[in-house]
Amino acid sequence: MGIAPYLKREVVGLDMDFSEPKYKYLKQVKGSADRVPFKAKRFDLVILSDVLEHLPSKIRNKSLAESIRVSKKYVLISGPFGKEAAKQDKDLAEYSFKKLGYMHPFFEDHLKYGLPNVEDLKNIVSSNKKVKDVKILGNYFNLSARSFLMKFFITNNFLIKYFYMKGMMIFVPIF
Repeated sequence: MGIAPYLKREVVGLDMDFSEPKYKYLKQVKGSADRVPFKAKRFDLVILSDVLEHLPSKIRNKSLAESIRVSKKYVLISGPFGKEAAKQDKDLAEYSFKKLGYMHPFFEDHLKYGLPNVEDLKNIVSSNKKVKDVKILGNYFNLSARSFLMKFFITNNFLIKYFYMKGMMIFVPIF
């Protein structure tokens, strides 16, 4: 779903699988993060929000380079990073197993590929000559708040999930 439902302008989304519903402002482009199908400097802003933890570590570098390549000005990277977030993901995966009877698919890639380290990302990104400044929204906004929100997300109850997607997520930028 990403950020498309919260913006009132066109967003180009790149994904290998668009299983989520279509949104008015989302232009869906199927592709891979390590082979982005756009020409250089195509976008003013490229956002990698909750992306890198779903990629094998061996293609993260290429994916970052591709994001920088297609950006004119800015690349924003956010997601769960570091050892504390990785431990939290393990705990939340166990919570989801207890709550749902299975591990929520959201955590499969996190546990399989591991979470990126903020310092590693900074080193990879800053090694690109095009990059003048590096600011990464790492370690999430607050691990306690993330845990609280994720426990709403881990449910089969339609009403709770609807409240989460339509109500709670609007507050994420504030956190």
